[in-house]
Amino acid sequence: MQIYSDKVFDNPIEIIEGDLKNALAHVEEMSKKYYVLGYITYDFQKLYFEVYDRYSLYEPKASRQLGTIIKPLILKQEYIQAVNKIKEYIRDGVTYEVNYTYPSEVLTSLDGIDLYESLLCRQKTPYNTFMQNKYGNLLSFSPELFFKLKGRQILTKPMKGTAPRLGDTHDMERRGFF
Repeated sequence: MQIYSDKVFDNPIEIIEGDLKNALAHVEEMSKKYYVLGYITYDFQKLYFEVYDRYSLYEPKASRQLGTIIKPLILKQEYIQAVNKIKEYIRDGVTYEVNYTYPSEVLTSLDGIDLYESLLCRQKTPYNTFMQNKYGNLLSFSPELFFKLKGRQILTKPMKGTAPRLGDTHDMERRGFF
């Protein structure tokens, strides 16, 4: 089962995995006619997509009590060193903003969908996702849209930190960007 926003997808007609280049070409082709949901891991080691020909509306069940233990998978000293490095980068003008994250282990008595629904009632965002497959569960509560293809246009909705488009090349030259 896959949930995206207010839609639930069951019984994929195809699963796409494998070689990145060939799989992405196939994802693109299938997305012209079907709903395609999936992901590529940050390290590009795993590509997983499911293809659907229909969906139904998703109605979350009443959430169960959220009982979790969160255990960071880094040492306190590693965290302090990383934060100090970020402060150094900000001070030196390398960056003005960093979204620092670190891996954690979450222990809970809830199964994947119950955990998703418990969190969903606490933080509804425009791009909620629950994916369950043979590799595990993926839960996402994002206010950002990475990208959406619409014909030959790409729509993005970043949270912050993105400057508006300045205009054509001549306008950008006039402003000193080239």
